[in-house]
Amino acid sequence: MQIFASLRAAYDGATAFVAASDLCRQVGLEFGVELMPRDFLNSWTEMVNKQRLSEFAEVADPGDRDVLLDGVDLESPDALFAALVEIEARLARTKGAEDGATRPLSTIMRAAHKADDLLSAIYGLRWLDGQYVIRSSGHELAELSPGQRGLVLLMFYLLVDTSDRPLLLDQPEENLDNQTVRNLLIPALRSAITRRQVIAVTHNPNLAIVGDADQLIAATYIDGSFRYNAGSLAQQRIGVQTIDVLEGTREAFDNREQKYDHVVGRIAAR
Repeated sequence: MQIFASLRAAYDGATAFVAASDLCRQVGLEFGVELMPRDFLNSWTEMVNKQRLSEFAEVADPGDRDVLLDGVDLESPDALFAALVEIEARLARTKGAEDGATRPLSTIMRAAHKADDLLSAIYGLRWLDGQYVIRSSGHELAELSPGQRGLVLLMFYLLVDTSDRPLLLDQPEENLDNQTVRNLLIPALRSAITRRQVIAVTHNPNLAIVGDADQLIAATYIDGSFRYNAGSLAQQRIGVQTIDVLEGTREAFDNREQKYDHVVGRIAAR
């Protein structure tokens, strides 16, 4: 367990930062280090004769899940040791039954192995691994929608990762609504650029314009090749290209603005 304590200590700074960050809390970002079993069954079941464990279903026919340690507090030495002792006791009963008669462990071992090999594999804890985990409001990343998962990972890399290496983001706004882009993604980006260069490929005007990008690079495809113009929004050519690409031309932008003013503005005034 000392190795796990050292691993957790290495990530204490990141864990504390996530817990104290308002932006991280808004997306329910949770970060920490946990102990996880890695192929616990596989680490020793090839040593035993499974035909002699017919009533120990998790061992005799494990299926596709390693369930023997489900619900065990792996960070508690007492709880973990008690669970392993119970597993050993089941192995040492006839057919692996919970109320079977006891038998020497040597009677269930395959020819190439001894009972000491089995006990060493179970109690040696080589199958116990510490890893860092990222969740959102208690949910694993795999349980989240693509938009939620992308936002959580973006917040982690933009806020928690302290590297000063340049970061390239390809359409980070994908699967996110514009309100989320404005309220969460843009503040996270502004925080990240204080310590590293961030380059974002985007078609979203909120990200590029509301996010106040330091430099805009407009790509144009002409005669089979790309051509690039770079500069600030104040430069005429960049400004026009930005409006055309991100807003769908100035006419489209003006049309939306008029509708918002005349329709939404009137509703809000009532």
